This record gives sequence, structure tokens and C-alpha cells, in this order.
Amino acid sequence: MVEVEAYSYGVSYIGKGPLFAYHWHPHRHRTQPHFHIKQGEGFLGMNKLHFPSGNVAIEAVVRFLIEEMAIPSARPDWQSVLDENQKRFEADRARN
Repeated sequence: MVEVEAYSYGVSYIGKGPLFAYHWHPHRHRTQPHFHIKQGEGFLGMNKLHFPSGNVAIEAVVRFLIEEMAIPSARPDWQSVLDENQKRFEADRARN
């Protein structure tokens, strides 16, 4: 069993810098899972805001990148691999 104690998932665009990030660091000042919009510096300081997000599995982020941002998958069976691993993540989370 894998136990998630914290996470920091960031997505960057080559040459443009970070786009967005999901964070959960329960042992620091901001204990709830949250989301950052990294390209919003000039608009109301959006890059400094912590948007509530709930726990996010890395599989959900990878699925978003493939399906919504048209990032090519590294393998043809990506959907089944993500489905299986996300089921494990959700089952482990339900036990805790």
C-alpha cells in the first residue's frame, strides 16, 4: 500500500514557465489541498492565491494533460493504467 503524505504537482510549458500547480502539504502553514494559477501574476496576483481543490490524484492530472491539453501519451494503454491506479488511490483514501 502506498500512503500519500503530501504532494506538489506542477505543469510547465517549455519556454513559458509554470502554468498551474496542485499542492497539499498538511504539515505546513496551508494544510488544505489547493490549486495555483501560475500565469496570473499581472491579474490580481492570481499566482499567489490558493484555490481550494480537494485531494487530487496524479492520475487525474495526467488524464487532464492527455485529454484536455492534447499532450501525447507515452503508451497506448494509458487509459487502463490510469484507471487502475486511480481506483487504488481512491480505495486507499476511502480507508483513511
